[in-house]
Amino acid sequence: MQYFRAVHPPAGANPLVILLTADKIDYDFTFLLFPVLSGAVILVAIAYIINNLFNKKHWPIYWLALFNNNKES
Repeated sequence: MQYFRAVHPPAGANPLVILLTADKIDYDFTFLLFPVLSGAVILVAIAYIINNLFNKKHWPIYWLALFNNNKES
């Protein structure tokens, strides 16, 4: 994955946690909010901060196709 510069989403552990502990714990709707949604939001925020602090190219190029910040075109 490092060679192809592909990122593996760490959220793949969420289904494993549910499947391995389903007989002991009763999961409800709040499990989707904490840790799944909150973890995804935190990961995107960290990626946004790190990519825009240390790179000359800013990420993302556009948000929801509303604004185009790509100055190369």
